[in-house]
Amino acid sequence: MKIAVNSEAGLGHRFNDSIETIGSDIQLLPYDNDGNSQHNLAEADVFIRSHIPNAALERALSQTRSVQWFHTASAGVDSFWELIMKYLPENALITNGSGTMSMPIAEYCLAQIFAISKQLPLFVRMQDLHKWKQRTEKISQDIHGANLFIIGLGSIGSDLAKLAAAVGVHVQGVRRASAPHKPVDGAERIWSMQENWREALAEADYVVVSAPLTPETYQLINKQTLSFMKPSAWLINVARGALVDEQALLEALEANSIGGAALDVTETEPLPEISALWQTPNALITPHISWMSPKILQKQTDLIMENVRRYREGQSLLNLVSREHRY
Repeated sequence: MKIAVNSEAGLGHRFNDSIETIGSDIQLLPYDNDGNSQHNLAEADVFIRSHIPNAALERALSQTRSVQWFHTASAGVDSFWELIMKYLPENALITNGSGTMSMPIAEYCLAQIFAISKQLPLFVRMQDLHKWKQRTEKISQDIHGANLFIIGLGSIGSDLAKLAAAVGVHVQGVRRASAPHKPVDGAERIWSMQENWREALAEADYVVVSAPLTPETYQLINKQTLSFMKPSAWLINVARGALVDEQALLEALEANSIGGAALDVTETEPLPEISALWQTPNALITPHISWMSPKILQKQTDLIMENVRRYREGQSLLNLVSREHRY
């Protein structure tokens, strides 16, 4: 088995150190962060993508000929889907890193809920101004008994449901699959996309977007969806920026028709300096960091190693991506 892997990424280094435990018949074909390699990538059976620019990915993939299994460390495949469809054989398997980052992202969402409910961003700003301000226009809210609606009950949404329920939050959510629904720990009700789930947004104090970006979910959060949310509710997006119509969101924030938005992702990243979101008082912006954790590289390495073992033994791979649904 010959595996093309990025030699310059942290994931690549860990993988290189571990692969000998699987079998001596495995040969690594390293490529660098620019997609260049001193090896013949046309011989690669397996291609492992770490977080490199699409231009580098295409440069490396264009040298391959018969990749039978493509793995990406990311959970989403939306940003390079057309590219891999261009170079991968029709029968090639595709897997992703779903689940390796779900708990850190779930913790980020819960941290935002705590910060928003207790107005911590406001008090940080007051500290910067050296102002002691006990009274604010809005009273800090209780988290216990609050209502959370999760759009996308996959690995991230499921982890968040468990965490939120543990601190007394009432959780509902929606996912693509139609009824009957597989239970999700912590979720009191699960909706399908075929149902009128937007009705439930009217009761939500927090709405978290954790669904994959597909042609069907593009701008799923739009003017109509936002209109179902109550004026005090906050939107938290940890999925992809394009799931949200940013112009519609900006208008809702400026009109105070929703409480605010915590955005770890935006449609254009980095968020342009001219974006009005930077100056919007009820918007909290973080630079796509919710997934970060010191445990990520080891989790991703363990997943790849397990799938290499399965691939060699002819077993089903973990985290298979559906070409129909793109996740």
